[in-house]
Amino acid sequence: MRKSALLLAVILAACFTLTGAEAAKKKAAKPAAKPADAAYEWNLKNMPPMAAPGAAAAPAAEKKPAKKSKAKAKKA
Repeated sequence: MRKSALLLAVILAACFTLTGAEAAKKKAAKPAAKPADAAYEWNLKNMPPMAAPGAAAAPAAEKKPAKKSKAKAKKA
């Protein structure tokens, strides 16, 4: 029983060590993020966003506040 428990512990330790090493290799092999384009970043920061193509042709209607009836005002 003791030998089998010891063997199981050794096998588990080896498995965890191997999976940790594989994860470290994958993390190291991951390519670095490509450098950002300076002109694109400047445009994002300094240029306003463009309107939708149909927005200039049909502007949104302005909402007016709802009128309260005088009858409801007198009852309250």
